Amino acid sequence: MRGLHLIAALESGIWAMEPLHLSNMAAVLRRWSTGASASPEVMAEVHAAQAARKAKTSQTLGGGVAVMSLSGIIAPKASAVDEVSGGGTTSLQLFNQALSEAVADNSIGAIILTFDTPGGNVVMTPETAAKVMEARKTKPVYGYVEGLCASAGYWIASACTELYSTPSASIGSIGVYTTHVDVSEAMAMKGIKEEFISAGTYKVEGNSNGPLAPEGRAFIQTQIDSFYGMFTSAVAKGRNVPIANVRGGFGQGRCLLADDALREGMVDGICSFDDVVGKARKAIKTGRTQAAIDAHAIEAEAFIAQNIVAGNHKRPHGARARLLEIASI
Repeated sequence: MRGLHLIAALESGIWAMEPLHLSNMAAVLRRWSTGASASPEVMAEVHAAQAARKAKTSQTLGGGVAVMSLSGIIAPKASAVDEVSGGGTTSLQLFNQALSEAVADNSIGAIILTFDTPGGNVVMTPETAAKVMEARKTKPVYGYVEGLCASAGYWIASACTELYSTPSASIGSIGVYTTHVDVSEAMAMKGIKEEFISAGTYKVEGNSNGPLAPEGRAFIQTQIDSFYGMFTSAVAKGRNVPIANVRGGFGQGRCLLADDALREGMVDGICSFDDVVGKARKAIKTGRTQAAIDAHAIEAEAFIAQNIVAGNHKRPHGARARLLEIASI
């Protein structure tokens, strides 16, 4: 019966994930619960795919461009989910650590985040999106959708300075959901009856040994609505659009093909990965990074302050020229 409870625990989590992929994961657990297992050949393919994903998690290209990959199921930490997800997971804990290192590395002038993910658990997703938003204040962060960028993946991708896509990509699935799995009949068929002994009015609310009570359903709905509000607000901020545009458009929970996503304003363009690398290198070469703009601004203000201290209370011509230079960046 452990398998049934694992399925219930998996599906009762709060997910920002394309639903079909979660269903596939649950199907694997159901197979495990019957005692069946995948063949050694299938597991070898799964492990090879996972190793390939991990190998491309982070790399540095020439010209000061760092590339980080967010692929597979998104999870707070690498876990047993990795074994049932097929293509593996991305640990947001490790992803955030690598992002912080790239931002702090002075040899890196721009960051490219590549996405091929159905999304995942909401835990740590808003914090990761906020971290990307913060990173783009220091240096440009380009996003590139390689195949699928759904739900929690798009939550994070929308925080990039600019977001691009391959022509055949699917993008969106903006929404949050959970399920309640009632395993009581399945347990009864096996002659098993489980009874909770608890303290706390709502301690065992929503457990999988029976139907979900209306009061419990209402409480869970408030949590879903709260995460949906966080999701749509973050996308609106990242894409610089009104939140009404996100809730009334942007697929409304559906994944859109690249052309449709572009028309909705969900991405900034459709191009190749090499094109994005070129944009990043050009940004570094021309100094059109937020760090460079801030540095020029500080330099100009310091110049003005020095002239004021020297007795010239009017904005000096040299400072004016310097500010015009900043404006052209």
